Amino acid sequence: MFHVDLLMPYKETVTYGSNYTRPPPDLINGEEEYEVERIINSCQFGRGRHVQYLVKWKGYPDSDNQWIKWQDVNAPDLIAEYQRENPDAITHIRRGWNHDESITTSSILSPISHLLQLHMSSASDALSPSAVALEIE
Repeated sequence: MFHVDLLMPYKETVTYGSNYTRPPPDLINGEEEYEVERIINSCQFGRGRHVQYLVKWKGYPDSDNQWIKWQDVNAPDLIAEYQRENPDAITHIRRGWNHDESITTSSILSPISHLLQLHMSSASDALSPSAVALEIE
């Protein structure tokens, strides 16, 4: 317990800097929302390998940077900018995917198509007339 006479009024000093340097959050539909300044990094987290972004909040120091699930980051322009600047980084956006293209059997089987071609060519060689003639002789 303190006696009121022991308390002194607050004065900002150069040593400690100013207080309340962080801006208050915006209230949207009764919920607090903070503005993203930029996306710093990305990673996959957990068993489901969910993508998370390291977010720098606008008006906040770097010590307040946070890893946020991609679903909770409402900054598509900043995510796109991060992806352009870091093409090899992990993002939740699939590269090279065109929703208008239909999926064909050849596109699904393309990783194993060379194996299928080898199998089909060996099967056709086994059934060729010259191979059948050799077996008869």
